[in-house]
Amino acid sequence: MGGEKACVSCGVVQPFDQFYRRKDNGALTGECKSCKVARSRRYYRENTEAHNAVVKKRYDNFGRFQRYGITKELYDKTLQEQGGVCALCASAEPGGKGTWHIDHAHPGTHKTGIRTRDGGRAFRGILCHDCNVNLGAYEKLIRDAGIEKLQRYLDRVKIE
Repeated sequence: MGGEKACVSCGVVQPFDQFYRRKDNGALTGECKSCKVARSRRYYRENTEAHNAVVKKRYDNFGRFQRYGITKELYDKTLQEQGGVCALCASAEPGGKGTWHIDHAHPGTHKTGIRTRDGGRAFRGILCHDCNVNLGAYEKLIRDAGIEKLQRYLDRVKIE
């Protein structure tokens, strides 16, 4: 669809493809892409803390649960069943940025836990930052080297 339109911010007449489309009705926005990006950057620079707080709150309340196919209720119930501590090391502190990690099985690893809608991940529990990072590295090592090779390597030297 060809055509041109004047931007309400800069007044420059530009082709339609230089304007975003609204999500609700598909109509072209009044502001060109360049002006929209500049305005967004300016707003972010002037309101960084407020913007980051809104994004974090939205992610903490919705995004992280949707990402792993669980509800806040399941998260809270699981943490309570774990005694409010990490499922692996029993630490009472989440570490990292202060948020507990939602552990999930990756394709090609363990298939235990609650299946999610997309079928690609399984919720296993809630971990502290260190256990989550280390478990991910351990699973990659097992996938790449194999558990038998890893065990043989560890058995090579016995420390008394």
